[in-house]
Amino acid sequence: MEMIDWVTCKIPFFCHGKLNDGEFAKFTKDGELEYCIGTRLPVVGSHDSKIHIRTTEYDDDGNTIEIQISGNPVKYLQGHNLFGSSDLLNLMYETVLNISEKLGVIQPKNVLEQIRTGCYELSRIDINRMFSLENRAQVLSFINVMASNSRTKSQSSIMKGQTVYFNKESKRWSIKIYSKGQEINLARNKKPGMIIMPPELLLWADDKIRIELTLKSNELRESGLHLASEWRNIEELDIFTDYVERIQMASQNKIDNLSSKIELASVRSTYIHWLNGEDPRFILAKRTFYRHRKALLEHDVDISILNSKEPQPSAKIVPLCKVLELKPAEFPHWVAGTEFLFEPRKFCN
Repeated sequence: MEMIDWVTCKIPFFCHGKLNDGEFAKFTKDGELEYCIGTRLPVVGSHDSKIHIRTTEYDDDGNTIEIQISGNPVKYLQGHNLFGSSDLLNLMYETVLNISEKLGVIQPKNVLEQIRTGCYELSRIDINRMFSLENRAQVLSFINVMASNSRTKSQSSIMKGQTVYFNKESKRWSIKIYSKGQEINLARNKKPGMIIMPPELLLWADDKIRIELTLKSNELRESGLHLASEWRNIEELDIFTDYVERIQMASQNKIDNLSSKIELASVRSTYIHWLNGEDPRFILAKRTFYRHRKALLEHDVDISILNSKEPQPSAKIVPLCKVLELKPAEFPHWVAGTEFLFEPRKFCN
């Protein structure tokens, strides 16, 4: 059950005048205006969920002909993002219609046709998928194991709170894994009146683990996915799976009988340094480090992930590729036809 969790795009939109929530201006030290940019205008949707817009292009008469939309279209339209649609084109079409209604403007047919055919550019899109474990304790154990045993090709994982990040600082793509039940509880404690959901949905979310992929502007452009029209014949799950499978995972099990299993004494020495909590990158030359890493990966040990020497959480380590073969979490059947599930109409075929 994958869903679109965030979209930032520049999309056709007509409105008299400019749409923003004020302007930010930068002046030179001589007092000359260097540039002026409109700040984002919040538009309130379902259950006080907001999406932000601002004019990015206007005609000779000063009328808006293009806006930037930034936010979660699913949450804007149904009030929560526990589950929802992955139909990008129809979600954005419905979002524009809703914004138009809220602002009291009617979109010309040519504008709606451009949106319907995907004639607009994406600069960020998030796709997530939800899985079930037996309880929240297992969810948190799984996240801890992922933080201790996984990395991408370019970066180690980063643990912040109870969320594990991969490629967190990347300007291209990133992944985060977290407990959806815990996130909701934290949000309810901070803003008690903001989360309006029946107890059945809160209970449903309690044992769910969410894996969330963010594709940024450079990655979208290089992959040919920056135009919304390209998403017409795309399976979002295929994109999601492709990136999640780039997470490398090693069990980090202790190697017994070193002398019989590892022929080179230098590799055995590197392994012992790593086992004692040292970082081999500060001991070895770069080429030697990667050569030793490759040798030890054959024994399911990744020395690029620092060994904390602390006992690991008692959780079964399951490679993500295996997790993705499991049946994904499905939304409760009773939400169909209610305000808790927004299913976009099929404007864009």
